[in-house]
Amino acid sequence: MYYVLEQQPLVDEDGQEYGYYAVGPRDDEYTEWPWLEGVRFDPPPAEPLQLRVEADDEDAGDFADYVFGPIPLVTARLREVLTRCAVANLEYYAVQVEGAQDFDDFPAYFAVNVVGKAALADPARSRGLEAFGGKGATLFDVFVPAPGAAQGAELLRMAESMAEVVVSERVRAACEEAGIDTLRFVPLDEWAG
Repeated sequence: MYYVLEQQPLVDEDGQEYGYYAVGPRDDEYTEWPWLEGVRFDPPPAEPLQLRVEADDEDAGDFADYVFGPIPLVTARLREVLTRCAVANLEYYAVQVEGAQDFDDFPAYFAVNVVGKAALADPARSRGLEAFGGKGATLFDVFVPAPGAAQGAELLRMAESMAEVVVSERVRAACEEAGIDTLRFVPLDEWAG
């Protein structure tokens, strides 16, 4: 079984939703690398990557273990889980986060490049529209996974929608066992696209 990673929605004790703090690049320099394309960087970006956190976001109240965005990030605890699961197709880069000192519980983050992607949609039974004028950003009306498309990978990008990261049952179980509660694992055959 494979799962699409999503951030777990956050809800306070009154049932009100709130968000995760935004952690991203201080400037556009680091967004020039193809972070969402599933390819190795040659040459890699200079380290540490200069990021910042939006500390004054009144609608935020926690830090995500996986930050989806122009530069994907993982916390040190998620990196440890992925290492224990022998996920070998990841390139990690050190980061320096402006504003991290404003938080007592700011997690250690690493920029992560997922190397590898696979077409996971059954082309005969899935329907979608290529958004933004190109491949890799398909918006599906109907998504049906192709049998065996992930080919035993532990973690990869979906070629049809490269912002999506897909993990194996083994990775999902290890994350849950480690208490990683900021991620939601949507079964690939239930993913709406």
